Amino acid sequence: MGDSTLYVEARQMLVEALKRHLIGPSEAEEIIDEHPREHYHYGYLIAQEDKALVEEDIRDEDLVDTDNDELGEDEVLPINKTRNVRTIGITFQLVPESDISIQVEWARYFMVHREGRTEPSWQREPFTFTFDVPVGHRFDQQEFNHGGMAVRVLTRPLDDWVATTVSVINRGQKKDNTSDHQSDDTAYQVKLTVIDSKRQGIFTPRIHRAAKHDNEFWRDEIRFRKIRSYAIGHGCAVDWEDDGLGVYKIYTEWLPTVEVRRASSKVLESEPALSMKRLGDLSLQSDNMQGLMRIAQAYRHWIDDLHTTVGDIVDQFPKARDQVQTAAKEILQENREVYQRFVAGIDFLGRDSVAMKAFSLANRAMALSMQQRDPLKEPRWRAFQLVFMVMTLPSAVDRSHPERNLFDLIWFPTGGGKTEAYLGLAATVIFYRRLNGQHGVAVLTRYTLRLLTVQQFERASRMICAAELVRREEPDLRQGPPILGGLFVGGQLTPNNLEDARTLLAATDAEGTTTTLPLVRCPWCGSPLDTTFQSADKYLRTRCPDTSCSFSEEIPIRVVDVDIYSQLPDMVVATIDKFARMPWEPRMAALFEAGPDLIIQDELHLIGDALGSIAALYEAVVDGLCLNKGFLPKIIGSTATTRRTGSQVDILFNRKLRQFPAGGLDMGDAFFYREDDGNPGRLYVGIHAIGRSMPHTLERTAGLLLHQVTKIENDAVRDQYWTLAVYFKALRELGGALVLMQDSVPRYMESLAKPAEPVRMIQVEELTSHVPSRTIPEILSRLSQPIVELQDEEQLERGAPVDVVLATNMISVGIDIDRLGMMIVDGQPSSVSEYIQATSRVGRRSEAAGVVVTIFNWARPRDRSIYEQFRVFHQAMYRFVEPTSLTPFSLRARERALHAVLFALARLSIPELQPYDSPYRVLEPSVHQAVIRLIDRIVDRVNDVDPEESESTRRQLEEILEKWRFIAREYGALKWTKTAYSINPALLYPVEEGINDVIGWVTMQSMRDVSPPARVRILKHQELQRGGEVNGLR
Repeated sequence: MGDSTLYVEARQMLVEALKRHLIGPSEAEEIIDEHPREHYHYGYLIAQEDKALVEEDIRDEDLVDTDNDELGEDEVLPINKTRNVRTIGITFQLVPESDISIQVEWARYFMVHREGRTEPSWQREPFTFTFDVPVGHRFDQQEFNHGGMAVRVLTRPLDDWVATTVSVINRGQKKDNTSDHQSDDTAYQVKLTVIDSKRQGIFTPRIHRAAKHDNEFWRDEIRFRKIRSYAIGHGCAVDWEDDGLGVYKIYTEWLPTVEVRRASSKVLESEPALSMKRLGDLSLQSDNMQGLMRIAQAYRHWIDDLHTTVGDIVDQFPKARDQVQTAAKEILQENREVYQRFVAGIDFLGRDSVAMKAFSLANRAMALSMQQRDPLKEPRWRAFQLVFMVMTLPSAVDRSHPERNLFDLIWFPTGGGKTEAYLGLAATVIFYRRLNGQHGVAVLTRYTLRLLTVQQFERASRMICAAELVRREEPDLRQGPPILGGLFVGGQLTPNNLEDARTLLAATDAEGTTTTLPLVRCPWCGSPLDTTFQSADKYLRTRCPDTSCSFSEEIPIRVVDVDIYSQLPDMVVATIDKFARMPWEPRMAALFEAGPDLIIQDELHLIGDALGSIAALYEAVVDGLCLNKGFLPKIIGSTATTRRTGSQVDILFNRKLRQFPAGGLDMGDAFFYREDDGNPGRLYVGIHAIGRSMPHTLERTAGLLLHQVTKIENDAVRDQYWTLAVYFKALRELGGALVLMQDSVPRYMESLAKPAEPVRMIQVEELTSHVPSRTIPEILSRLSQPIVELQDEEQLERGAPVDVVLATNMISVGIDIDRLGMMIVDGQPSSVSEYIQATSRVGRRSEAAGVVVTIFNWARPRDRSIYEQFRVFHQAMYRFVEPTSLTPFSLRARERALHAVLFALARLSIPELQPYDSPYRVLEPSVHQAVIRLIDRIVDRVNDVDPEESESTRRQLEEILEKWRFIAREYGALKWTKTAYSINPALLYPVEEGINDVIGWVTMQSMRDVSPPARVRILKHQELQRGGEVNGLR
């Protein structure tokens, strides 16, 4: 099962099937029984109908455009300009006065009649045209014709090189009396190749162009210097071959493929100090400290070695030596800072006995958790996880530490183990506080998506269970309360109060198989959970049904809001949206009574644009509530895709960024991770079927893959590709796919099957926002279930196995199912970050050869641009990640949420304002002054983050306060919120109330409530006939 060869062979079989069926041919002189335009999906050039239209697909100004590396906007091209492909081309750069050899290959199909068939067949006839062309350092245009095909060579000087475009055009004439079912001059399987036949190294890499040549640009130039683009396609993809002496061949591709290697964190694997069990043994403290220092020294030697390579790297950029030198020195300095912080963390452990004991207990807990999941695997850290823990520990437990105000970000490719790194730190902080006699919320984690929250809560729950077992055995802690974990999310996922919990418990089905928890299994032993083992008397209590489980009396997790407020779990896993409830719910102040000391912001890249701008406003409340206790929390984060993150962190959290690992001088080597050459990477395949509808292309692609997988003989390999994940960037595009998968795809699969060959039945599931929250864990459980040759009735009733899962961006984070090996991306996602995250869900097992088939929307310039640069885009995807845009203190963001920020801070900070009927007390001088001080604190934050908006923000806050006081004077019985039976005015009104006839403020309860809903009325036909104007609406 661990042999990757079988997986690679299976993957190659799948790709070959796609090429054979979508583009062709199956054989050189094949005979097919249907018209080639129906038999093959794309990869052909149609015959000429109107001479004026022949070259519309490639304009002269496009052919030699080598300066533009932008991916393009996500707009739609006019259909009449793109639907019919008559020409394709490639652009590249040459050394002046070079000789190139050009080869064009194509085929035409001619109608034939075969004995025994009443319908016609079509026979393939291949053609080849080869010729040599000298290229001078001048503007020039030449054209060569053969067999109805024309090759045009266009050149122009570009700096010291010659920009050259070679295009092939089908000049064949479509006969006026030729129907689609008769022979025509369409050219199929067209391939254009340009060769440096004399092997003189004439092809030169295209220069990467960027709008902004700042320091980050030059860092990228250094790190991606080995990835070069030698050509760009026009209407097709392009690839090239290198014989070790240089690129000697450039050619077009209809079905491009690029293998993207994974990052391996297997560094210093033999180091004893990476053993969790050893680190959990205080009797080995001296040996462990020496082991940590060995890791530090190995890292220091790597930094020193990097330093010796800087000169050679600078020499590769003769026109930008100063910029490259500066960028390289900064990279080295950032690595030296990481080394120094790691050494300081080791020293801290040596000096602080409580920290050392907490670190030891955390290692014991993490070892228990890991062994519970995989008993046969030795519990060990990866080097980057341990270094991050030790490096950040001093500032996480010492509230006055100078690095407390740094935002430490783990940047690591997906699947690398970021979660374990911050869970280890969280466990250490929990034990440190317990050893110091402190209780309450120690760690707060926040996520942006409910699926991600559920998945990460499962992991956190296992760690909490392990920490609780360690606490029970530790003499200094066993007398204290249990270590608890809490899930703090919306009512769709968990009950928000005990009454709701009791209602859910009473509403079990006949078999009593439902659970009020978002977990379907015990986080410790994996036994199925159901409501039979739940009770909701004083709080919602859940027991594991397995009497041999350590948690058969009670699982140490809390999921009901009121239980979290009253019992204050040590670690609370929450959605970021939940914190929009702060002005509405005064009991949330309890979460900040004793902390938290550590806040974890996972998947940082998801907090951008509108959501990020609103979240940044509410961060002022979180920091303000913590400052009321005299300290700020330590904030760490993680992401696999980041770009210009320093600005994002500054705006969001008012903190300075420190990224870890700091990265090296090569994208494939950052010491703590290196490119994995020992295992197959993820293979990306591109489809760009101009003129075909997206649903039709999806139908054929999905049908081919689903059918072809059944031909894989090895059970383990077949299981890896059995479940097809299909990603859509929007729900509207996913909507029709469900019917497609249930109707058109099975019919197409039937057409692929040989006579008497069984056709696979398709079980389809969705992972979208439409899926009820409480069903998500069950779907994930089914996705994790391997296929079996003979499924029993129980499995079939549960709908297992899942053959196809249709998903939107919900799948891009939080899904960690290592049996998923195949994905279709239906249209390029709107951001590169989303593309990386979504496609990283497949091929996660080390030996598995994942495959991602991207179907590009030919009507969108951005999709087409990426397809035409398929190779270099995928080799350097992280370079193209877009920076996040945040404007929390812009007028629009302030109008949405600034009042909520002030009310939340006031209500949760000032005791007099917490009761439901207390807003009128703002008229009291002491309360009024306390609110003014809060305004000053908010404005101070704006001064740090966006000074230009500080004065306007202050004016708006003062206006909010004055309006609040005015309402309080006018309505003495002012309430915070309006209930169904209340006749008194309120300050806060939910968004769904709209904006009319409210005395106070329309206030969001989720950070995604960006605007009140619009009322829509469907007009009757008679109304439209009267002029289409109703109540002033046209």
